[in-house]
Amino acid sequence: MIHYSVMPAEWTWLSGPSAKSTVEECVIDGVKLQIRRTDRGEAVIERLLSANPADYLNPRFQPGRKVTFAPEI
Repeated sequence: MIHYSVMPAEWTWLSGPSAKSTVEECVIDGVKLQIRRTDRGEAVIERLLSANPADYLNPRFQPGRKVTFAPEI
């Protein structure tokens, strides 16, 4: 059997996403992204949530890429 889904495989075959998900949504330069924060003010891009096809071709928004945040005042 072949199963196609836009959801990650672990969500399909296990009990679902954990209640304590560390993934959050943010907007960087007008592009909506899902990120996972790490230590030292950095985050890793998990997913691109843009409707603009050109954003998917931009290497700055590639999943797995690290982004740095300025401290919030």
